[in-house]
This record gives sequence, C-alpha cells and structure tokens, in this order.
Amino acid sequence: MFEEHRFIQGMFAFKGRGLETPVSLEPKAIYQVPPDKRAQLIYCRVGNPTPEFLYLVLQRDGRPMRLFPCGGKSGIHVPLAIIDDIHADCVLELVIAAPEGLAAKVMIDMGFMEDRSAADAVLGDPMLANLISKDPGNLERWVIVSVDEAYMHCSKHIPSMRKIDHEVDWGTDDVRAKGGDYFAAAPPKVIAAQHAGWPMLLAMRLSPK
Repeated sequence: MFEEHRFIQGMFAFKGRGLETPVSLEPKAIYQVPPDKRAQLIYCRVGNPTPEFLYLVLQRDGRPMRLFPCGGKSGIHVPLAIIDDIHADCVLELVIAAPEGLAAKVMIDMGFMEDRSAADAVLGDPMLANLISKDPGNLERWVIVSVDEAYMHCSKHIPSMRKIDHEVDWGTDDVRAKGGDYFAAAPPKVIAAQHAGWPMLLAMRLSPK
C-alpha cells in the first residue's frame, strides 16, 4: 500500500490579535511531509464555539496556502476541490486569526494523504530489487509509464515491421479492406425492395466469408 493518512485533530487554544494578524495555536498544529513522500490536503473541519468570526490559515513553509473562514458558533466542513501536491520536507502549520483579545479554543480535524513517489514505489518492488542486486552493472535506467486510457484498435492500424507492397486504407470502415468483421460491428446494409407495389427497406447484415 503506497498511501497513508495523517491528521491534525483536537481542541486547540488561541488568543486573538486581530483578524489581520494570524497567530500560532496552542499546542502548535504542525505537519512536515516525510523526505521520501509527497502529501495532499484532503479535507478540513473546523468548529468555532465562540460568538465571533475567525479563520484558519494553512501555511506552507511560512506562506499562506489555504484559508478556512468560520462564523460564530458554527462549524465548517471543506472537502478540497483543488488538491495540490505538497513536496517532501515541506512544513505546514495551521494558524488562526481572531478578534483582538478573544481567548478560546477551536476544534480542528484536518486530513492529509501521504503518497510515495512512483519511482520509490517501483524501485521498492522486491522482484526489481532482486534484479538490481544480481546485475547492477547492466541496468542503465528505468522508465515509468502511467496509462490513463487504453483502446483496442483494428490490426490495420498497427504498422508492420517490414515494408509491404500494397496500399493500406487507413481509417476505412470497409469490411473487405479490414480483412473481415470478426466482432460483427459493421452497420447493416440497407437495400430498397418492392413489395405489393409499395417501396420498403430491408436491412441485411453481411457476414464475412
């Protein structure tokens, strides 16, 4: 499993110094990304038992990253719609801005997801580690490919590895040019016929011979 969850949770005390002066919580709400991982902020919940408006500031290496405003005697739940990668060794601290002189506690539940990098995940595979240990001299580099979507194509779209002496009808839907219709995906052929003096349409599906 490459993902692990980390949380900042509990009741944190503070004393406000004005809405334009965020201060640290007590105890400090700090999270540092491990040196071999990246992290993502997933959600934030805040409960404000005071009658005053306040807001939390999530700082990354001392600079504001997210703001979470919360009205008096209310709570918020924020599932993040925009999720940023937080790189290894970054220090996150949650600070608070509240009216001057307001001393109280605030409830916080903030969730992070730690994720090993793709390279660490692959190179940490036991089978690959065994190959590296047995033959380290001939291993030059590894290429990691991530596939988002994959499609099945007709064989005519896969170029041959040798020269051929005939033209290829790229993009054609002709059954004969494609060499058959194994999956019976061709649309029915519509022909006109006469019946009792009235024109009608007959649908016929041609099977490959």
